[in-house]
Amino acid sequence: MDRIRHCILIIAVGIAAASCSSLRYVEYDIIRPPQVLLSGNTPIAVIYNMDESGGETVETVPADTVRSLYSGLILSSVENSIYSRPVEFYVMDAPTGRPIEEGHADTLSDYLGQKPIITLDKLSLQPVLAVDTLDSDWYVSMRSYMLEAGITMILPDANGPMPFTVSDTISWQSSGYSLEEAVTSLPPQHETVMEALAYISDKVSGIYLPYTEKVGRIYFVSIYPLMRKADKYWKEGKYDEASYLWEYVFENTTNKALQGKAAANMAIYEELNDRYEEAIMWARMAFALFCKRSNIYDSHIAYMSDYIHQLKIRVKEKTVLDNGNIYCGGEQE
Repeated sequence: MDRIRHCILIIAVGIAAASCSSLRYVEYDIIRPPQVLLSGNTPIAVIYNMDESGGETVETVPADTVRSLYSGLILSSVENSIYSRPVEFYVMDAPTGRPIEEGHADTLSDYLGQKPIITLDKLSLQPVLAVDTLDSDWYVSMRSYMLEAGITMILPDANGPMPFTVSDTISWQSSGYSLEEAVTSLPPQHETVMEALAYISDKVSGIYLPYTEKVGRIYFVSIYPLMRKADKYWKEGKYDEASYLWEYVFENTTNKALQGKAAANMAIYEELNDRYEEAIMWARMAFALFCKRSNIYDSHIAYMSDYIHQLKIRVKEKTVLDNGNIYCGGEQE
């Protein structure tokens, strides 16, 4: 998604450079569906299956404490999630640290009563400390953790166990006039370990829980008085008032470029209100109007083409979330 936001910013710069109008970049927090939706209303079982490989400590924190904290974060994420179902926690008699195989999965399902099962199979936090100097009297330090976590999901209606692995890196930077100052000014190790655990547990939770993600959009502003007034309303959070003016401009001007900008803005307004079919309708009208005013595939057309594609994805995702009765819309920042 960062790549998509980067592309939108590039397109936005292109639009600003190629036209006399200005534009605004906005971001929404939207809800994305998980990779696996936990259907039904039975309790969810979480099973600790991590072995003791990987050393005795992570920085200054004992490794068994790290695994226990991680398990607690995963349990908390499920307990406080939209599923609103009891969560049962078990510890494997002989943890293997490996994904659950099919025969073992069948045994667990029979023993636990055919309920959704999440086994916590692996957790790895590999610390890396790097220090460099920019000149003779200024040092830069960075502490990183290479993170990896593995789980297995066993669902009553699935064809066998489903293993998942999540990998990522999280870093902190600091600086100082000496090597020692650059290192000691980094956050304390126990704090960075906790942040790393929270980060990787959120990544793991995104496999089976809806998660929040930012999407970037642009809307158009022009010197036309009503468009400028609509922009003022939008920045004040008065989205309905802004939409009234954009719709009025669309219906009462013969300027194709202005109509296209008003229609594009209406698409964002409808998306903000989770009305994606209406948003697609407005976006398609904006695309058509921009095509009429240009004989080349310019930045306006490129942006609207990408935006229509993103809206179609959101329609599919909303269907998934609605079917699981767990849909909730996003908010603008």
